[in-house]
Amino acid sequence: MVASDRPQQDGLNPSRNVSLARMLTVPFILQVIVVVGLVGYLSYHNGQRAVEDLTGQLMSGMGKRVEEKLVSYLATPRLTNQLISDAVQRGELSLNLAQPSQQQERYIWQHMRLLSNLTWINLGTEQGDYLAAWRPHLGEPLQLVFANRSTQNYNQYYATDDQGNQTKLLNTEKPVYDPRTRPWYQQAVAAKQAIWTGIYPGFSTGTIFIAGSQPLYDPTGKLVGVSGVDLSLVHLQTFLMQNKVSQTGEIF
Repeated sequence: MVASDRPQQDGLNPSRNVSLARMLTVPFILQVIVVVGLVGYLSYHNGQRAVEDLTGQLMSGMGKRVEEKLVSYLATPRLTNQLISDAVQRGELSLNLAQPSQQQERYIWQHMRLLSNLTWINLGTEQGDYLAAWRPHLGEPLQLVFANRSTQNYNQYYATDDQGNQTKLLNTEKPVYDPRTRPWYQQAVAAKQAIWTGIYPGFSTGTIFIAGSQPLYDPTGKLVGVSGVDLSLVHLQTFLMQNKVSQTGEIF
């Protein structure tokens, strides 16, 4: 028997062919995976950035609309205080509140009637006397409030008619009320100019306010009192809720 010394042809070696196929396939698959992964990452990253850019634009636009509404809403307290200060300077509005006059009462009542977003207009003096107009709830009739020596410095609440005149006593609130101890008074006196106070609890339980306040000086430059215009945070919340800026947006 004669052994053949012819070398075996490569194409006839199955194991070698499989190894060669694997060597060619694996790098190709890895390249495909890398390319697909890179494309997917870039697509996701670009899509995420586009969503973030769009969200930022929407929030910026919503914020500007809210700011415009709030600027208008918050302009009235300072305007009211300035009108009161000018009237005191000219001598048209007396701050002798020991015995409030009909002229004083109607003056602040008319401002409250015209400016529906205000909750309180407060007038306090250096003697501790107090006069205010109050809106209990949005849309409800206004009330006048007094605290002076004639009321033993207790707040007395009076209903009013459609001309701003007192009609009947509704309530006497204890304890003693001294406007000089209230944040809207003290902070304005300390600042010696028109200010926004910090948020503070009202004299009545369960109320919370922010106020625009301004010290009041007589024609000689002497401090005679403070005008404070309260905005209820509950009313402010209602205002924001009623002014939807989009179908799905919320203002807080």
